Amino acid sequence: VPAGTYLAHLGNGQTIFPLDYGMKLTDQAGTIIGKQVLKLKALVVPKDDILKETNVQMFILYKSISNILRSKGFDEKDIESLKAQCMFIFSGPNVLLAIENSQSAMLDLLTNEYIPNNLLRDTLLKLKQHAGIAFLSVPICMDKAIAGSTSFPKNGDKPNMSIIPTHQSLLSQLDEHISTSRTLHHEFGHVIDREILNGISSTPEFKALFEKEKNNITEINTYANYAKTNPQEFFAEVFKSMVSMGNEKYPSSYYRDSIEKEAPETVRFIKDKLKEKGYIL
Repeated sequence: VPAGTYLAHLGNGQTIFPLDYGMKLTDQAGTIIGKQVLKLKALVVPKDDILKETNVQMFILYKSISNILRSKGFDEKDIESLKAQCMFIFSGPNVLLAIENSQSAMLDLLTNEYIPNNLLRDTLLKLKQHAGIAFLSVPICMDKAIAGSTSFPKNGDKPNMSIIPTHQSLLSQLDEHISTSRTLHHEFGHVIDREILNGISSTPEFKALFEKEKNNITEINTYANYAKTNPQEFFAEVFKSMVSMGNEKYPSSYYRDSIEKEAPETVRFIKDKLKEKGYIL
């Protein structure tokens, strides 16, 4: 904390920062399991410094998005459209952490070798023109928050995703299988279900698979039994693991192999239905 400034702890995971200051993490967050104590090492820095760093990182990310899509053969018109879809709305003391997690998630999605280029392109172009993928920051606290959601407007407008890259469980590492990248791939699965496969999770055939295999899904592939919520969430959770890029602890094959063992018929069903549409997973 710089001389002449303050930092107050109110308990229950709440902290007061100086006006127009934020924090820059210098070490990864950790958790004392059981007590759910959030441990952070960070520098308290002026707001202007954070804004400058934010602008630099956003420029780097947009540049990376363009280069990746160009290398995949996307035309310039599509590249500009897809860049416009990504919106980053960050505020509060944890902006830099939000940027870091968002960058990692977007790059994982765009470079995912298990998602064919035509499926990546067609699914992204189904999203809302502006803010089709919106990354939103939330204050650091121990309260539960939604890590991501996808809205499908009833008026026929294109869907849009909202991703929270500073979700409490990501900060405190309560689960080693949770990440912003996996959240983004989960939401991507919802769009594939509704927009590419015409809401196939609502069909009797898929509902039967849901009832048959939902209880097989372990914490490796879903958090707090989320896959059991309904057929739609089951589809998204299974798809997420089918195209997993892995993480620092586990290779991509760890998740892909495990979901094929836990939900073999569902995995085969999704692959077959996508193949019928011209997408080979």
